[in-house]
Amino acid sequence: MPESIQCHAGRNKHDPCADRKGGLPNLLKCDEETRQGIETIKGEVLKVEGGNYLVERFDGKEMLLHTDQTTRMTEIIGQGDRIQAKVHEVNDQGHVLSIRQIE
Repeated sequence: MPESIQCHAGRNKHDPCADRKGGLPNLLKCDEETRQGIETIKGEVLKVEGGNYLVERFDGKEMLLHTDQTTRMTEIIGQGDRIQAKVHEVNDQGHVLSIRQIE
């Protein structure tokens, strides 16, 4: 079985690194974090409940982010804070690997 088919056989998610434009890989989407399913989210915290953060991304979309004891956090994040988070999507919910305030 070709390698590209083997990679997709066990999952139904779109592989962003498979996108091609003019026969070339889309290099902007194919960094190491993207290959691992990690996305950088920037936005404003709308609500905090326990380890869950409702964030309005700067593109206007809302996203629920989940933190736990594995999340790297350098300061307390609260409602109204502007944040940057490294997120791994799991079951349509973002698990936060790291989160920090931004200016």
